[in-house]
Amino acid sequence: MTNKKSTSSARTAKTKSADAKAKPAKTTKKPTAKRCSVTFTMFAPNAQSVDVAGSFNDWKLKPLKKGRDGTWKANLRPKPGRYEYKFVVDHQWITDPSNPELAHDEYGNVNSVVELS
Repeated sequence: MTNKKSTSSARTAKTKSADAKAKPAKTTKKPTAKRCSVTFTMFAPNAQSVDVAGSFNDWKLKPLKKGRDGTWKANLRPKPGRYEYKFVVDHQWITDPSNPELAHDEYGNVNSVVELS
């Protein structure tokens, strides 16, 4: 009788593991948020460094790469939205001279604005 219980438990265990193998685990993919591509460009041939920072990256400096013609560029892929940003040229914060759209923030600063869709 002891053997029958052991055998019965073993069969139950085998059946449960077989069921687990037969049913694949459900995985749900989260929809990926659409990203936009934007290239920030600054002509500053005499600059030693150029960065961009804005509300799209929590105002963290993102370095631009200098081209042979003195144009600095960085391509970013933020989510669609309205963002304020500035360039940092040789440690000096400036608005984008090629973008006339500006906004004042809550600290009294003037920032450039870009809208991405």
